[in-house]
Amino acid sequence: MSQLNDSFLRQTKEALELEAKQNNNEKMPFRGDVSKAIKQRVIVNIDSLAIFSVGVSANKYRSRYRHGGITSSIYRSVKSGGEQVGSLASNITIKGCLSFYESHPLTTSDYAISHLSKVLSPYNVLMADEAYSSLFGKYRNVRLINHSLKAKRKIHTFSRERWSKEGVNSNAVEGANGVLKTAMRQYRWFNCKYSQLYLNEFAVAKNLKFFKMEKNIIFGVNSERDFCGNRIGEIEHKNRKELLKSFLYTPINYSERKYLESSNLKNSLTQDELNKLPKVLQSAIKLNDYSVNYLRGHRLIRERKYRFIYRKVYNYLNKNQWTDLNNVSDAIGISKSECLHIIKKMTLANLLETIVYDEKGRDKVRIKLRYESFYQILLTSEKEELGIIESKFKNKAKFRKKKSNYTGFKRGSKYE
Repeated sequence: MSQLNDSFLRQTKEALELEAKQNNNEKMPFRGDVSKAIKQRVIVNIDSLAIFSVGVSANKYRSRYRHGGITSSIYRSVKSGGEQVGSLASNITIKGCLSFYESHPLTTSDYAISHLSKVLSPYNVLMADEAYSSLFGKYRNVRLINHSLKAKRKIHTFSRERWSKEGVNSNAVEGANGVLKTAMRQYRWFNCKYSQLYLNEFAVAKNLKFFKMEKNIIFGVNSERDFCGNRIGEIEHKNRKELLKSFLYTPINYSERKYLESSNLKNSLTQDELNKLPKVLQSAIKLNDYSVNYLRGHRLIRERKYRFIYRKVYNYLNKNQWTDLNNVSDAIGISKSECLHIIKKMTLANLLETIVYDEKGRDKVRIKLRYESFYQILLTSEKEELGIIESKFKNKAKFRKKKSNYTGFKRGSKYE
């Protein structure tokens, strides 16, 4: 079943890449209603869910007061050992058809992106809740829905637009989560080590009706021998245990969890990939990966805030296409000062080519993206460094005076 699920994943990715090419890798509107833009597009949702939780008796009757979020329910308390007991699944659902599942230890962006890379291309339409804000930059057609949106009138707690707003929703994956939980409830509990096998089996059973050839092979239609010669299960594999080992899930310990929880601000690049980049960008990436380990308190909060804006700016820009500061700030819905701060940092890291025009005493900033790939850089600074950053930006960017439109007096005027 797991091998068949891998085959379904490959076929689905090929189909989605073809769908994106047929639509010329078109990007949907960054703000406003997207219903018309995605009417003929394939829509993909992603979400996470905890299948089984740690009971009080399994946790030595200790409460989970020191933890928060969805992962708090799948791990024992640190004083009880901290090992994983429950199972956490990432669910990718294509609206109206397929669903694919993967067992994860955490809800960090690295795991979500690794799962999405098996199914999606960067230009497919992707919708999720606001927990997946880190997908900006990696995927170019992302829109998020806020499930905690508060009502404008105080007589209500939540807004009715928290499930669907401006054509953006994740209802397909929420429904698929309910179906998965209902199916897994029959098992009462299973060891998280075998969770991927259970998820693969359920995914194949759910998706099989959309793959006609595989369906004919399994259920034994007359033409089955034209496809493979034997039905699944008729051949006994001698190395069955070895095959299963590659599909088993490996839990992580407490120290690994703590390290990975802060890794969403770092770059996951190999040394060879890093060496291919320009030296200025290399130094910016190394500075980021080193400094993130020591960010604390208000600076860490500001860094996360600016990273969210940075991802949205990167997602809006297109490689080798010029745009200006006003267009970016209006499209994303942020202030020009915050947008200019991000642009300065990206320019110093050699991610942008920037030209500043002096037009009637006001600066008009024009920018062009140099790289299609997304790289994490440090966006906050100490107060003492602000003056140095400003002077470096003036040296790095190109400053030009806009030529006057004056071409002399009109022919035949009294001033000629």
